Amino acid sequence: MQQQSTATGAGNAPYPLEAFPGDPVPEGVIDATFLQGVWGKSQNLFSCFRTSDGVSFRLVTFSRNNYAPYSEGPSMRYARNGERYRLEIGRSRDGRPTFLKAELLNG
Repeated sequence: MQQQSTATGAGNAPYPLEAFPGDPVPEGVIDATFLQGVWGKSQNLFSCFRTSDGVSFRLVTFSRNNYAPYSEGPSMRYARNGERYRLEIGRSRDGRPTFLKAELLNG
């Protein structure tokens, strides 16, 4: 049985995408809850997270990596609302947040 994507278009998302800033985002290794996946306009997917202390942010993945983090982790197109992840977030050469790794904590 083929797995179904859980991502949605911005108009159908439970929360407005603007509630999850793309920068600033936490850096390093952090634990956060996945709240929604929203399709972008350029073969990208915005994964929206919230930390236990209430910091909301979004990270982007791309079709060329099957919507998975850059270095390691599952395809975020199948992430489910409420799942907890250990994330590794860095910065690109031009200073943009980079979604490096994700590990599902409660799967």
